[in-house]
Amino acid sequence: CPLCGGPLALSGDGLACTACVRRYPIQDGIAQLFVPNEWDASTRDATPLVKTFYEENPFPNYEAFDSVQSFLEKARRGVFARLLDEQLPPGVRILEAGCGTGQLSNYLGMTPGRRVIGTDLSMSSLRLGARFARENRIDQVTFCQMNLFRPPFRPGSFHLVISNGVLHHTS
Repeated sequence: CPLCGGPLALSGDGLACTACVRRYPIQDGIAQLFVPNEWDASTRDATPLVKTFYEENPFPNYEAFDSVQSFLEKARRGVFARLLDEQLPPGVRILEAGCGTGQLSNYLGMTPGRRVIGTDLSMSSLRLGARFARENRIDQVTFCQMNLFRPPFRPGSFHLVISNGVLHHTS
């Protein structure tokens, strides 16, 4: 639970914390685990502003003609994605914190044996990534909405955490 740290369990059409009993819906296959920051009044929190912006302007978008093959070719032309993909073994668990529309998560999730969780605060962005994964049968990737400062994962859950192009959006 991103609020209290308790364990989450499937419950009806969502997740429920077994400790604090808070419920988190699952919408369009995306667990909505976003909990706002509770910082003191002297801390300027950019999170609500960034969340609003990306809900209205998901980025980067997918092209209407993107297929798995064209997507693979485009991703392999990029240095970061290609080198990362080459160095990750099968069986690795990856968290992409601040995945936007999930293009890197989907790319890394195309390799059998990997498990990728793409997280972002924008449901609009996550829906685009989840739709691409669903339409192209990329079964090793899951998307969930979360606050980078209140992750719903236990320490040690992942072999690798990627947070690329995110910090400049934080307070």
